Amino acid sequence: MICVKKEIETHNGLFRIGAVVLNEEETWKDDKVKPICADNDFMLHFREKGHMGVHAGKKHFRSVEEAEAYIWLLDINGFSVMDL
Repeated sequence: MICVKKEIETHNGLFRIGAVVLNEEETWKDDKVKPICADNDFMLHFREKGHMGVHAGKKHFRSVEEAEAYIWLLDINGFSVMDL
């Protein structure tokens, strides 16, 4: 689970940059619990154009700007979902 901070649409699909939720387990148990988002731990989600599924990334980034730079490198160089 991530708290979406920024969305970037490319010709490949939609990237979402989100902060990692620190209390994810509690948010699943009780819908009244508000998520606590990390200040310096971000991950990517990617939805390929024309597909419904979402690919959750495994890489962690220290800032939204660092994640955004990685997205533009992926977009320029080409990528597979394994690069996420």
